[in-house]
Amino acid sequence: MSQSAPTEILEPKMESSLNNDELEYLRDKVEALSEIIKIKDLDCDEARSTVIKYLEANVNLEKELIQIKFEYNQLIDELNQKEQLIERLETQITQKDLEIQDLKSENQVKKTKIGCDLKHSFSKKSLSKKIKNLWNDNLIEKESPIFLKKETNDFKAQKENEFFTELDIVEHNFEKKYVRILNLTNRVLSLGGFQFISYLNGYEITRYKFHKSVSLKPSSYLTLWSKYSDFKKHYPPSDFVMDQDQMNNENLDELTLKMPSVNHLIVDVLLDQNYNEVAMSEFILKPKDIFEEQDEYSV
Repeated sequence: MSQSAPTEILEPKMESSLNNDELEYLRDKVEALSEIIKIKDLDCDEARSTVIKYLEANVNLEKELIQIKFEYNQLIDELNQKEQLIERLETQITQKDLEIQDLKSENQVKKTKIGCDLKHSFSKKSLSKKIKNLWNDNLIEKESPIFLKKETNDFKAQKENEFFTELDIVEHNFEKKYVRILNLTNRVLSLGGFQFISYLNGYEITRYKFHKSVSLKPSSYLTLWSKYSDFKKHYPPSDFVMDQDQMNNENLDELTLKMPSVNHLIVDVLLDQNYNEVAMSEFILKPKDIFEEQDEYSV
């Protein structure tokens, strides 16, 4: 029987995804296959075909295994990437939760501030309305004969009424331009953050906020001096100078001399840190005698 020429086994073309070690491994397999086919003892075409068939199948399986490993590594890489993405998303979620908590806290602070502002605004509106009503009542009294009666102490500030609590606004002197506050208790009272406001004929002429460290000893006085006063003292902790009041003579003349025959109403208010009234006093500033010609007035 004539021996047919050995079938040429072509080297399989590998995917570019195979590395050098894998290519070398396949080359070795192909060379081994070629050697087997050249075996002289194997002169049966059918047997040779069977061997070639199984060897080719083995090569294909090796290729499939390499491809499966490659795809497996790709899946592992994708899985790692997704795990990293999940970690980043979890970090972002945690940051967002913290931002939400901060926003909630900030919103709560804003709500509290808005509530205080509304309360303050309501207190100011209520106080302004009360002052306006008192001022209108005072204007109505100008028709009374007693009102036109000459006073010995023209434009003297006389206390009308007050709230008796722990603190009392006992005096408002328009000549020396000061206000005096009294501690009615037998203990030290803190005035930190308190505000003193004074109105003349409904116009604000004084607003002073106490420093957080200010306190008033039992049964002691505290004096607020106008910056326009020629008599002002500054002896802490009992004397303070107001730096933004409007108790200058020009302003007082503007608010009083336009209506020389009318009792002028002074309302002094002391508010705590939450804008609650802790003391209020009303003073009546008596007018000059309308039948006298005077260029100056005294307190």
